[in-house]
Amino acid sequence: MTTARRLPWKAIGLVALPIAALYFDDWVRLVRRWGSDPDYTHGFFVPLFSLYFLWEARHRLAQATAKSCWLGLPVILVGVAVKLWTLFFDSPFVSCVSMVVVISGAVLLTSGAQVFRQAAVPVLFLILMMPLPTPVYNRIALPLRQTAATIATTVLQGAGIPALREGNVIQLPDRALEVAEACSGMRSLTGVIALGVAFAYLCRRPLWERIVLVASTVPIAVLANAARVTGTAFLAHWGFKSIVDGPPHAATALVLFAASALVLWAEYYVFSHLFIEDAAPGGAEELT
Repeated sequence: MTTARRLPWKAIGLVALPIAALYFDDWVRLVRRWGSDPDYTHGFFVPLFSLYFLWEARHRLAQATAKSCWLGLPVILVGVAVKLWTLFFDSPFVSCVSMVVVISGAVLLTSGAQVFRQAAVPVLFLILMMPLPTPVYNRIALPLRQTAATIATTVLQGAGIPALREGNVIQLPDRALEVAEACSGMRSLTGVIALGVAFAYLCRRPLWERIVLVASTVPIAVLANAARVTGTAFLAHWGFKSIVDGPPHAATALVLFAASALVLWAEYYVFSHLFIEDAAPGGAEELT
């Protein structure tokens, strides 16, 4: 039987300091982006969720055998090499990804594979705080805008309102509504995916249910944004221009995010009551 060894906090601290110094510029850049880009305001909460995940896993971390694993050293070197590459070929996203690689290698080097398995999700979760590269963002945002416009136009036509879609523009009888970049749904998509991953990690359900929860965040976010665009189109047709163009329109994003969170909870509720896990042998509660 292997006896668990306490986490080497001194070694972790010694490794954490140079990592913090190496990526200080990335953290400054991330905070500025979170504060200026509404699509990534959820980034402020991602590191806090990661810290909470570690705190929530503290008992499992304490029971894991902490033992240095030299496999972590080449992982760190790869991450640092990627960071140095970004000094010559600027890529904020790649630089931030290298930070996650270096942190993963540091956990392996100082604490070993058992501890890394428990800390993997909190560490990898940090990827969700990183803004996507512009080419990738555009390839996702444009189809989302067109999808929202298509759904809104279909609903309007079904309600008897003359509407025509031209690209990401909805032509109404008295005005044209453009599904702009701010209404592409990227804001809800990135936030809902991060929320779904956090929820799936904490819900303690079977793996397949967690995968379904995370996968469902994409259609939930897309449909939520389509509902927002559709509602806006109805209000525009009915003459509520001040609501469509004013602050209330921006506030609907928060309402739909809350609605998306409620749908995720409802999905979990259905799973937890539809699929009952078998009790552990002897009636004892199974420990995970």
